[in-house]
Amino acid sequence: MGLRGIGGRSLKSRGDLETVTLESNAWSGPELKTRAARVIAFCEDLTVTQGAGAFTKLKLRPWQRRFIEAIYYEDKNGGRPVRTAIMSMGRKNGKTQLAAALALCHLSGPEAEPRGEIYSCANDRFQAGKIFNEMMALLAHHEGLARRTNVIRFRKEIEDLQNGSIYAALTAEAKTKMGLNPSFVVYDELGQASGRALYDAMD
Repeated sequence: MGLRGIGGRSLKSRGDLETVTLESNAWSGPELKTRAARVIAFCEDLTVTQGAGAFTKLKLRPWQRRFIEAIYYEDKNGGRPVRTAIMSMGRKNGKTQLAAALALCHLSGPEAEPRGEIYSCANDRFQAGKIFNEMMALLAHHEGLARRTNVIRFRKEIEDLQNGSIYAALTAEAKTKMGLNPSFVVYDELGQASGRALYDAMD
């Protein structure tokens, strides 16, 4: 993982990057027959970064598994009927960790697409940085993902050096967001937004 800014280090050579593959991993086995199963396997290959379970593999709670199964359900034609989902609950229930895991899943995991655009949105810069910081912590504990990503701290961005996808943390200046083409969006604290301009821009 090449970090830019204070404490950064240089990117690996292009030759090294070409050898980084995730074709054989915890979320690509033949036993994972559904899209949701692959997403769940990806999330559970990550490591808890803080709290009582720190440094152990993430184990999704039943409600988190049900949430993922509902979002990534596919119909008989392979389409995803659910395109927008809302999660609402009290603090300290793992929302940020799950959101960060799903953002990574779309950046570098089984839901990644070539040159995808993944965004987390919030009403201010501090809130926008929460998911970015959690993604950085998850990457720091996953060697395979860390080797293929580059973190740009001062812009709160992460780029996947294999598939060309980019993640960025955005704030509520919606007028600057109309030209984006999101693959996946997390809007944190949506209920506290003063208006819907940013939501509409990302939608």
